[in-house]
Amino acid sequence: MNRLSLFETPLWMTELDLDLNSLENKIKLFSDETESKKLSNVGGYQGHNFHDETLYNSIANCIPVNKNKPLENVSIYSWVNINKKFNRNERHCHMHTDTLLSGVFYVKYPENSGTIRFYDPRGHLIQMQKDYEYYYDGYAYTYINPKNNLLLLFPSWLEHDVEENKSDDERISIAFNINAK
Repeated sequence: MNRLSLFETPLWMTELDLDLNSLENKIKLFSDETESKKLSNVGGYQGHNFHDETLYNSIANCIPVNKNKPLENVSIYSWVNINKKFNRNERHCHMHTDTLLSGVFYVKYPENSGTIRFYDPRGHLIQMQKDYEYYYDGYAYTYINPKNNLLLLFPSWLEHDVEENKSDDERISIAFNINAK
């Protein structure tokens, strides 16, 4: 019997080759000049409207393309996350009107500084069914272990959180939304 998996949730991962020291220095200057906002962050710094042309070009080159529907008017809106010890990001998603995909790029990821966790978008109803454990892995979420220079792209509606940083060093990432009209 053939099996057809319906409604698959994609997540794209790749490693970039960016100058992380230069990017970290730029982020430090940005955070000194830009006020932190409180959105999903519990503690830590979240500075919005960060821009780095090299990073944007690298992200743009990684956008999965549907050859039958060329993208037009693509823009990237990004923000910086600096999480020190015990800081984390609560469960959230990035749903906005024109958002095609969302993502995160890891600039500095010390050991034990927290993984990113993605939640099963089918919700709690499916998790109560017997087939959930029998045919699937029975987990309501999946962890991704970040590393320096890792780029993740995912649907903006996919809920996720970031675990608490247990390292004495700060974790630095750049989150973003890819918008297209």
